[in-house]
Amino acid sequence: MDTWILVADEHRGRILSWSGNDAPIHEVCDFVNHSKPESRELTSTDLTRRRGKTRGPDRATRSSLRFARQLAAALDAARVRQAFASLVLVAPPRFLGVLRPQLPPQSADCVVRTVRQHLIDAPVSDIRAALVH
Repeated sequence: MDTWILVADEHRGRILSWSGNDAPIHEVCDFVNHSKPESRELTSTDLTRRRGKTRGPDRATRSSLRFARQLAAALDAARVRQAFASLVLVAPPRFLGVLRPQLPPQSADCVVRTVRQHLIDAPVSDIRAALVH
């Protein structure tokens, strides 16, 4: 069974499949975060933020969290189907911090490597280079 590589950031996610070593890397699917920011109207929450008071996550954080949940659900469904044997996560550190907690424990156990780089738009050759070093 192959290793799946999730290359992601808060806007896009690519799932790649790799048998390792010199085997080619194939794209399995591509996800785009279509989450639209909420209304731009000023709300009481926005006013509280501007006053420097404690607040909840901002719109961008909520959008990233929803997208991370979507990616985690897709990976977990693939794990249940036994589509991959192991998983590699490639993402900027900030998005990894959002994504990792969204992975169910069984899917998190499949993660064999984490690469803290922003490679979402990188060619497959650059992704491979990041994996073998």
